[in-house]
Amino acid sequence: MRFFVVCAALLLSALSTHATAQTYTGDKTVYTSVDPAASGAYQPPPVASTNTQSDWVKFDPIVAPWNCTGKCAVTLFAGPLLRTGEGQVLGVDGYVPPWRYRFGDSAFVGGTLSQVLVEFGDYADLEGEIGVGQRFGFLHETEGWVALYGRWKWFPWNNYITTTVAVSTGLDYASGIPPYEVQLSSVGHGSNLLHYFSPEITFAKPDRPDWQLVIRLHHRSGGGQYWGYTPIFKGVGGGAQYLVFGIRHWF
Repeated sequence: MRFFVVCAALLLSALSTHATAQTYTGDKTVYTSVDPAASGAYQPPPVASTNTQSDWVKFDPIVAPWNCTGKCAVTLFAGPLLRTGEGQVLGVDGYVPPWRYRFGDSAFVGGTLSQVLVEFGDYADLEGEIGVGQRFGFLHETEGWVALYGRWKWFPWNNYITTTVAVSTGLDYASGIPPYEVQLSSVGHGSNLLHYFSPEITFAKPDRPDWQLVIRLHHRSGGGQYWGYTPIFKGVGGGAQYLVFGIRHWF
C-alpha cells in the first residue's frame, strides 16, 4: 500500500510542474499546456554565456598559413633608401612633401607574412607580422623583424577605393652595422637590434579587397632622440629606412 502512495505523490509532483488546462467546447474537451513558469513551478537559473567576446571585438586564433580563411596575408615589396628623416616625412620635425624627398644609392627587397589577431568590427584590427629583407647597393645587410600592426580600415570613400592605414611597433635585427647607420645614430655607434616603426597605407579595388597596393616607410631606429638612452637599443637614434612599394594578397 505504501508503494502506491509514493507513486501517487510522484505523479502529482510531475503534474504540478507541467499542468494542463481543460477547455470544454460542447461535447469535446481540448487540453492546452500551461507554462511551468506561469504556474509558479521552480525554474533553474539560465546558464551564463562562456563567450568573452563582445559584438564588435573578435579574437582570431593563430593558425597555420594553410588553414587561414582570409585572415592571413603575404606581402612583397621593394624600394630605394630614403635619406629624408621619418620625422620630416610624418610632419613631426617639420613636414617635407614627397617631391622634396632625398634618396640614396641603396635599395631594399623584402617580404612579410602577417595574420589578423584582433578585429574591432569593420573599423580596425591588430595584426602580427614577421618579415625578412635584403639591402643592395652601398648597404648590403640582411634584415629580419617581428611587429604588431594597428590598422584603421574605415574611410568614407571605401566604396570607390578601399583604403587602410597602419602603424607598427616591433623589433628589427640587421646582420651588420654599416657606417651609414653609425652616422645616423647620434651616439657614435650603432646597434644590430633596433625598433621597427614602419607606417603604411594600402589601396584596393572594392570588389577585390584581397589584393592591395602597399606603400610603406620601412624604418628602423633606436628613438634615442625622443626617449633618451635605452639599453636594448644602446642609445642609438636613427637607422636606415626605405620607401617601399609592393603587393599584398590576403588568403
